[in-house]
Amino acid sequence: MEKTPAAAGKLEDVLIAAKAASSKREAREFIKGNAVSVNGQKVNDPNMPIDLNSTYVDNVVLIKRGKKKNYAIELTEAAE
Repeated sequence: MEKTPAAAGKLEDVLIAAKAASSKREAREFIKGNAVSVNGQKVNDPNMPIDLNSTYVDNVVLIKRGKKKNYAIELTEAAE
């Protein structure tokens, strides 16, 4: 699995940066439909902060969308 760089921020924004969703609306649909897990935990809040405290190992967050789509997101500092 290849690491995708993304800035820390809201979960919906990180999904878009990782190309796991094409728009905020689509990202919210995936999240509200219980299709997204972060580091193995199902989430249903599109505004959940994904930051350096959320990392699994070495500034990487593991995001799973559905059964087969897996993403390793390498977080950077949040863009201001």
